[in-house]
Amino acid sequence: MVDLYPKESWNFVFGLASLTYGVGVFSFARYTDTFYLTPRSRDVLDNYTCSDVTDKLLYRASKVMTHEIGHMFGMKHCVYYNCAMNGSNHLTESDRRVASLCPICLRKLQEALKFDLVDRYKMLTKFCDGQLTDKQTPLGAFVEYKNWLQKALNFLESKQYKAQVGRRPR
Repeated sequence: MVDLYPKESWNFVFGLASLTYGVGVFSFARYTDTFYLTPRSRDVLDNYTCSDVTDKLLYRASKVMTHEIGHMFGMKHCVYYNCAMNGSNHLTESDRRVASLCPICLRKLQEALKFDLVDRYKMLTKFCDGQLTDKQTPLGAFVEYKNWLQKALNFLESKQYKAQVGRRPR
């Protein structure tokens, strides 16, 4: 795995995406448990590593991919709530970022892609349960996110919500 340095003056980035061109890149390198134990240089081929895929690595990577793909859909950094679209400048900050989009960013994505929110949350829950991956995929770090998804689904499918809104969120 290699680190990303888009400009000589930058320290590093977890990922980078273009709002204009709809392309992005990210690196798993700083999400491994061993990255900070080994001295690094900016030479791409120095200290190249290939780490085991752990549940923590996969969870961290899914959060940064969600963030960068949000940029590819034209979304900027979120300043409203704790959100997958919040920026981060170091690993601790990145780990604090949630895996889900806040209501404002979720609505932006929903408007762009026209998806059914209940169907989306059901598919994400299936992923977290391991139903959409091979059986060896480590998903232990996704438990808290799966619990959040289940609470959101319970609310969206509740009689109280349907009585208030009258329909499923689309």
